Amino acid sequence: MRKVELHASGGPPAAWDEATKSELVRRIVDGKLGVAAACRRHGLAEGELLDWLRAFRRSTLVALDERLKQRLLAQGVPSQTFGGAEISASLGELSVADLVQIIGLTDKSAVILVTQAGRASRLWCCSGAIVDAESGRLRGEAAVYRILALEQGQIWAELRPSQRTRSVHASTSALLLEAARRKDESVALYEKLGDPLRRYEVGPRAQAAGGESSALAATLRLFQPARSWRDALERSELGDFETLTSLCRLIEDEWLVVSTALETPAATSLTLVPWREEPPTSWRWALNAVGAHVLLPAASWLGAKLAARDAERRETPLNHY
Repeated sequence: MRKVELHASGGPPAAWDEATKSELVRRIVDGKLGVAAACRRHGLAEGELLDWLRAFRRSTLVALDERLKQRLLAQGVPSQTFGGAEISASLGELSVADLVQIIGLTDKSAVILVTQAGRASRLWCCSGAIVDAESGRLRGEAAVYRILALEQGQIWAELRPSQRTRSVHASTSALLLEAARRKDESVALYEKLGDPLRRYEVGPRAQAAGGESSALAATLRLFQPARSWRDALERSELGDFETLTSLCRLIEDEWLVVSTALETPAATSLTLVPWREEPPTSWRWALNAVGAHVLLPAASWLGAKLAARDAERRETPLNHY
């Protein structure tokens, strides 16, 4: 193994060859040296060292991903399975609206997954346009508006075509404008409803009345038995804005009243609708089947390589600073 001597007195980053950079990064990754200490000892700017660490992380992920792909290909997974580029970020870094607009401007096809508080939502795009969406019990445009309103969680997109029956027909620009309007108007509705855990039940006035609209009737049925309005919102298939509007009207007209009944687990437990996956295909089945047999061996292989490298380094230590 070639002995690499780190620069004891620093020097400009251009004077560091790749081998020396890699060795310094390895020391930091192994926990033998902190970033601040490395900057002091070698006279490096923190930004430059962080760039080296980011480059190391990218190259390591690419190498591991390539090895995993090769193992999956050896198991018969088609090569086109891994052809699409991927994007991942938190919603604080990249909003769903931003990503949808990028996909629209580039006319790409993509599957977008958004996760928040244990709920998974999906958007399907074809040639830049949103064609389908699902979020909990919501489908189509109602699901699009909910997803576009999300502000917390993780977003992940894979640029690839997908066969979906079209349920969304409005243009992306129209969807974005309508989603913004609904989000702004929903703020006042949330404030009016107040405590999301407050439970309501159908009141006597609603039982004596008749002729209510289908939206109001559907919302009323959500409170048989009594439950919180947040729970009802999750169970509704009308759309978030439509349900909130109906709730406020029903409460104002006293068709829904605060429940005095004792809360029971059956009345408050929420069971989310199981996610409806895309139609299964042979390669997706194969990917799921070999995952458990590939990921663990790959991790073991990587751990063994790292252990061997550490043992080799201990036998031929670097020059001390």
